[in-house]
Amino acid sequence: MATSAEDRSVLEEELTCPVCLDLYRDPHLLPCGHNFCLPCLRRLKSRSDHGRLRCPECRQSHRSSANWQKNFKLANIADGFRRRGQSELIRSQSVLNLFTQKTAVLNTKHISQYYRFCGILAQINAGLVSRMNN
Repeated sequence: MATSAEDRSVLEEELTCPVCLDLYRDPHLLPCGHNFCLPCLRRLKSRSDHGRLRCPECRQSHRSSANWQKNFKLANIADGFRRRGQSELIRSQSVLNLFTQKTAVLNTKHISQYYRFCGILAQINAGLVSRMNN
């Protein structure tokens, strides 16, 4: 059974442009059915030869002058995934900051207790040594 982390990883992989390897930004569809970020398609178009563009996924040739259709559903899903990831990151950073603050307070408290304990041990030790010398 897949965990939510595995599910998230699979979804992220599906929402990743195979050219720039980032989450889709303004995804557009080639006639072969593969999606790419519009800036990636423009970059591929600028490098195309003889007015033909090869799909990086299936290598099918397309006219580079064709108007590519924006994939609105994919754009919405990728944007939602990105926003959720950012809010989770902010939440994680908040938890980490709180943990760091609490740890610093605990460390300060424990250090002062440690030194107090060491002082008590030193007093006990001094008392034992003086008794042994008498």
